Amino acid sequence: MCEYCAEIHPINMAADLTEGKSIDFNDKTTFGFYLEECQDIQHAITQESESLQYLSNTMDDLEQSENDIDNFWFEIIFCRTIQILVTKDFDSADYQILISNPLVDRIVRYEFKHLLPFENKYLPSTTLTFLFNDRVFTEKESWNNLISQPSLISDCENFLIAYIDLWSIDWHAEDRQEFKVKIAVFQKNFSLVFFSAIVLAKHNCQNEVLFKLIKSEPVPFHPLELWLQRKIFLMIYDAVGLAPFLPYRDIVRSGLMYYLVVSKKITVAEKEMLKKEIIGSQFYEYYCEMLESGEYKANDPTNPRPFHIFLEPYLLEHL
Repeated sequence: MCEYCAEIHPINMAADLTEGKSIDFNDKTTFGFYLEECQDIQHAITQESESLQYLSNTMDDLEQSENDIDNFWFEIIFCRTIQILVTKDFDSADYQILISNPLVDRIVRYEFKHLLPFENKYLPSTTLTFLFNDRVFTEKESWNNLISQPSLISDCENFLIAYIDLWSIDWHAEDRQEFKVKIAVFQKNFSLVFFSAIVLAKHNCQNEVLFKLIKSEPVPFHPLELWLQRKIFLMIYDAVGLAPFLPYRDIVRSGLMYYLVVSKKITVAEKEMLKKEIIGSQFYEYYCEMLESGEYKANDPTNPRPFHIFLEPYLLEHL
């Protein structure tokens, strides 16, 4: 299953949380999606559950291993910690409670231990690559030194642009080995990509680089790229509403619109606006033509509809 199709699972989790449904913390797969979509990450990692015990045991194994092993649960928690640090600030109660959690502290240290060296020819040369380190999370002076850099915004923009530009590379034309190395470098430094995006979103949610991020179509190379798009998309919506994302599908992919509809209580006026946009779109017209021709049957288990294709009926069910 491709990452676009698999995106239905975290989006369904977001919908369940919005509707107030109970979550089975002992289901490890469910717990991973919960880490992505829950409002309170501190609550998530203090629940007595088999999943939390699994997290702790896994960290024990990773710390004792000499191999460089990726664990996306830990990367999610690391990125959520970054978001709280940036949006709430170092001295906030939310951040101090979170970073005092022994598991979070271990995750932060582990993630930095396994980042690729920032002095890499494929990464933009910015102050971020020298000042973004584990001390930023535990020492206020290091945090202030990073966040007060005059070039912080431009550095974040440059880093994010370099990352987004990977999505538009013709990898058939590129040297395959070098292309794989470029991808690996940004994958291993995804936390800095995430940091850059959150900093820009806090500073100015209408930054054109953020719109470039959510308008682009990730290949995707990294399982958390679509998650980053969803987070930035909602941050922009919270700040300025629905209007910047219209006309429908001209600005962002339909999966983001579906995510917005199921995870946020958008206004009645916005629902009507979006409904008119969808019904008047060529994508909805194409879907209707396929139904009429018999080429495609809705809700046909023998011909399942890929999640990221023909989302219009799903969207309209929620409007």
